[in-house]
Amino acid sequence: MASILARAKALLFGGPATAAIQVPLTFHQALDVLRSRLGMLNILQIGANDGVINDPLYEFVAAHPDRTRIILVEPQAALIAPLSRAYAFHPEKRIFQGAISGQDRLTLYGVRPDCWSDLEVPYAKGWPPYRAPTGIASVRRDMVANWVERHYRGPLAADDVIERQEVEGLDVPALLQRVDLFSRLDVLVVDAEGWDDEVIYLSDIEGLRPALIYLEVCHLDPPRLNALTHHLDRAGYEIRRIGDNALAERR
Repeated sequence: MASILARAKALLFGGPATAAIQVPLTFHQALDVLRSRLGMLNILQIGANDGVINDPLYEFVAAHPDRTRIILVEPQAALIAPLSRAYAFHPEKRIFQGAISGQDRLTLYGVRPDCWSDLEVPYAKGWPPYRAPTGIASVRRDMVANWVERHYRGPLAADDVIERQEVEGLDVPALLQRVDLFSRLDVLVVDAEGWDDEVIYLSDIEGLRPALIYLEVCHLDPPRLNALTHHLDRAGYEIRRIGDNALAERR
C-alpha cells in the first residue's frame, strides 16, 4: 500500500510524491487524506480530557460529524460531563470512563479538586479551573508531584495535594468489543501523560492496523522512546516527531 503521506503530498502539491518534496503533512492534513480515501473514519482517542482545549481531534471531527465515528476514553469522572457536552453534536460517538491497561484496575494520580483554586498555571490563562490539573493526571506519581511543586501555591504539603484514583482498565481490543461502535480502527490518538507507550503496547496495532497513530511522546525518556520507535517500526509504521507528539503512518 502506498504511503498515505506520499499520496497526500501528490494531492496537495501536484504530480507524484518525490524526494524533492520535503513539506511534511500536519496531522489534520493526514486525516483529510485518509477521510477522502475511506469516506468514513473510525477514531479511538485515549485520554480525551474535556474534548476541546488543546485537543488534536476536535476541530477535525466537528467539521466532519457525518464522516467520523469516535470512541473517547477518559478515566477521570469529573471530565465526563464536559466531554459529553462538547460532543453532544456528534451522532456516532461513545464515551468510556476508564483507562487502557492490562489489568482490571489502574491507579491514577491527580490533583485534589479542592486544591484547584490554589494553582497558578501560566499556560492555562483563560482555561476552566479543571483543565490544567486534570490534564496532568497520570499513572506516574512523580510527574504529578513535579507539576504540583511548580504550580501549587496553597498551604498544604505537595504530597497532600495529590489524590489517588482507581479506574477500570481494559486493553484496546476488549474496549472495542465492549463499546461495539466499530471493529475497523483507522485512527488511534493517545495522550496518556507518560503511559503513552504502554497504551500502544496494549492496542494490538499488529492486528488492528490503524492507518494513523498520533501520540504524545514528550514524557518518554530516551530508552522508552527508542523501544516504542522500534516497536512501531516492526509493526510496519513510519514515525516522525511533531513537537511534543509523534505521527506514525502505516506503510
